[in-house]
Amino acid sequence: MKIGINLSINNDRDYKTALIKQLKIFEEIKFDNVEISPGCSGIIKNGLLDKRECSKFLDILSSYGFSYTVHAPYEMNLVSPLLLKISEKVMKSCIDLCVMLDSDVLVIHSGYITPADKMSESEALRILVGSLKKWGRYARDSSVLIGVENGDLGFTHLCREIDKLIDVVKNVNMDSVGVTFDAGHAFISARYYKFNFLEAVKNVAPYMIHMHLHDNYGEFDPLSPDKKNIVFGYGDLHMPIGWGKIPYREVFRLIKGRYKRELYLLEIDPKFKEYYGYAAAKLKEMLSS
Repeated sequence: MKIGINLSINNDRDYKTALIKQLKIFEEIKFDNVEISPGCSGIIKNGLLDKRECSKFLDILSSYGFSYTVHAPYEMNLVSPLLLKISEKVMKSCIDLCVMLDSDVLVIHSGYITPADKMSESEALRILVGSLKKWGRYARDSSVLIGVENGDLGFTHLCREIDKLIDVVKNVNMDSVGVTFDAGHAFISARYYKFNFLEAVKNVAPYMIHMHLHDNYGEFDPLSPDKKNIVFGYGDLHMPIGWGKIPYREVFRLIKGRYKRELYLLEIDPKFKEYYGYAAAKLKEMLSS
């Protein structure tokens, strides 16, 4: 069993200092894994890896004892013809970065339909399957797994409904492509789309290669479902687990013995950074109960 945490540094003027500061905090808490988002590190420019910046970045990361996973930029879209060319450049760079980091998992979002695309959801999902087959081969040859994340209620996601994501992965039918199950996204989506959350957990467990864990209240703003408002308890709040209403003990019971990698990645909003240690301890307590 390994416990991980997401690295969250957004447009910091001194990225190197901020990176080292966060890694030292993670080291003190004794996290095993850190998830890297190259979109906010400056190491990808115009879709390509910047070798000079990569070298600096990797020098810092290699001085710590963490394993690493990689989260592709949220804007990457393997569905839209309008964005496909640049997105494929970014996808290749992300897989190549995984190789440099000796990371075995790349998390991607499923993409989205832009207003200019004029396609149905079923057509978009068909294109997604084709794209994942292509990149699944490249990932396989690079010893990397692609974990497609179930979406939240924001506009940047297809596959908010777990059964649709399962269908995509089954249609790709490659060992190198599976599901990154985001419990927080699924909990809100279950309320919005009216599916059974725990039943979805049970169904997706055989396809899971990675997990994102955070908490919320399962509520959404009826006027703007993608918005977050902690005062009203709305949205994908990315709180420490145990603060909201997600029944994590049941989740862990349902996936026990079925989620083989056993890496549990806390994806917590940095506004709650003083509770990273609490969240790690709470997660360990739940997993051992």
